[in-house]
Amino acid sequence: MTSMPRLLDQGRWRQLTLITLALIGQAAFGAVAALATRDLFAALASAPSLAANPVPLALLGASGAGIAACRYAARLLGERLGQDYAHAVRRALFSHTARMPRQRVATRRAGAMSLRFVGDLTALRSWASLGLPRLISAAVVLPTMLAVLFVIEPAFGWLATPIFVLALIAIALMGLPLPTLNRELRRARGRMAADLSERMPNAPFLHASGRTGRELALIDRRTATLRSSSMARVKLAETLRAVPEVLSSLAGAGVIGIGLFMALPTASVAGGLAALGLAVAPLTDLSLVWNSYSAWRAAREKCQNALSHPLADDRTGAPASLENGPPSIFDPDSGLSLAPGEKLGLIAGPGPETSLLLIKLAGQEPGSGVLWNDTQVEDVPLTDRCLRAALITPEDPLLKGSLRRALTLSLPKKPSDKRILAAVQKMGLAETVNRLGGLDATIAEGGRDLSPAERTACLGVRVLLTDKDIILIDGLADLLPPGPRDRLLSHLKRQPGTVLLATRSKRTAKRLSPSEEKEASDQMRPYDRAE
Repeated sequence: MTSMPRLLDQGRWRQLTLITLALIGQAAFGAVAALATRDLFAALASAPSLAANPVPLALLGASGAGIAACRYAARLLGERLGQDYAHAVRRALFSHTARMPRQRVATRRAGAMSLRFVGDLTALRSWASLGLPRLISAAVVLPTMLAVLFVIEPAFGWLATPIFVLALIAIALMGLPLPTLNRELRRARGRMAADLSERMPNAPFLHASGRTGRELALIDRRTATLRSSSMARVKLAETLRAVPEVLSSLAGAGVIGIGLFMALPTASVAGGLAALGLAVAPLTDLSLVWNSYSAWRAAREKCQNALSHPLADDRTGAPASLENGPPSIFDPDSGLSLAPGEKLGLIAGPGPETSLLLIKLAGQEPGSGVLWNDTQVEDVPLTDRCLRAALITPEDPLLKGSLRRALTLSLPKKPSDKRILAAVQKMGLAETVNRLGGLDATIAEGGRDLSPAERTACLGVRVLLTDKDIILIDGLADLLPPGPRDRLLSHLKRQPGTVLLATRSKRTAKRLSPSEEKEASDQMRPYDRAE
C-alpha cells in the first residue's frame, strides 16, 4: 500500500504560508480602501477641490494597486501549490501502478485509469490552487471588513454580522448534498471515458459490423446520465452562489437605510458600501469552495483506493540476494521446475493459465510462492528482479517515440545501433526501418503506423536484444513468420540464461527443447512430460 501524498508535505506548507500572507495583505489593503473611500467622500463634502487634502485619493489608488498585487501573487502561488500537489499524487499513482501485479493492471479499464490521471488530478489541483486559497481569503477578509464596518459606524457592523453569519450557515447546510452529487458526476464521467476510450479506436470496425447505431445509442444514454448529474450539481452550486449575493444586496440596502434613518454623513455610507463590496467576493467564493472541496473529497477517495491495491513487490524482512548467473526456477503450485540455463518449450493450454504462470515466474505476482535458487521471489528486491528476468508477450506496449526506443524499451542497457540493426534484419524489419527513415524515426502511439506483423517483429527484436538471466516468452513465436521464428528459436538456444517459451505449437516447443517438453493442462497442475 502506498500513502496518499499530503497537501502540505515536501515544503508545500511554505507555499500555503505565502498564500496566506498575500491574502492578509489583500484584506489589509481592502480595509485601507474602505476607510480611504469614506475620507475621500468627506473631503469632497467639505472642500470643492482635493488639492487641499489629496491623501485619501492617494490611499485609495495605492490600496487598489495593493489589492491587485496581492490577489495576483496569491493566484500564482496557489496555482503552483496545486500543480506541485497534483504532481506528487501523479507520481504516487504511477509508481504504485507500476509495482502492482501485471494481471491486475491489465484488468483495469483504460478510460477509468485515464480519468484518475486527468479528471481526479484536476479536482485535487483545483482544491489546492483555488478552493483552499478562497477559503483562507474568506477567513481573513470577512472579519476584516466587519471590523472596518464597526469602525466606520457600529450600526453597520451590527447589521452586517448576522447577515454574514446567516450566509455562512446557509452555504454550509445547503451544500451538504454536494459530495454525493460530485461522486455521482465522477461515476458518470468515468463510464463515459471508459466507453469512449475503448470504442473510439475501434469505431471503423464497429461501423463495418453494423453497430454504429447501437454505439450512438449507448453514447446517448451515457450522455443523459452525465447531463443529469452535471445539471444537478450546477443547480445546487449556483443556488449557493446566489445566497450571499442576495444577502449582500440586503446588507447594502440596510446600510443605506441606516444612513438615511440616522442622518449619517454620505462619507460614512460610502465607506460602509465599499467595505460590503469588498466582502461580497470572498463570501460568494465560499459556494465555489464547497463545490471544490466536494470534488476534492471524491477524487481523493478514489486515489486512496487506487493506492491501497496490493503491490507485486510487497515483502517483509531483509532483501535476499542471488548468485550471479541464470537461476533455477520452481513453481510449487504447478510443479514446474527449470534448472539453471535450461531451455524449455511449454505447450500452452486453451485458457489464460499459461500467461498467469509466466507472470508468476517473472516475479510479478505477489504471494506466488515461486522460488529462484530456493529463494522466495518476493524476497528478491524489485530492481534485481527487473534486471534478472524478461517477460515478453504480444501485448507488450510500443510507446510513441523513436523506433530505437520501441525496439529497446525493456532493456536495462541500450545496445549499439549496429546490434539493433542486426536484430532488425533477422526479424525481417529492414524494409520497415528504411520506410520510416531509420532508428530515429518516430512511431505513433501504440505503433499504430505499423502493421500487426511489424509490431510483432518489433517485440521479436526485443527478444534478440535481451541478455537477462531469465527469458520468458508468451505466445510471441506463434505470431512470427517461419523465417524470423526459426532465427528467434536458434538465438534462444544459444542464450546462457534460463529460457521458457510458451507456444501452442508442439513443433515449436520441440525446436527449443527437443529432448523434453512440458504440456500445460487446463488447470496447469501437474505439468506432464510428453512421451
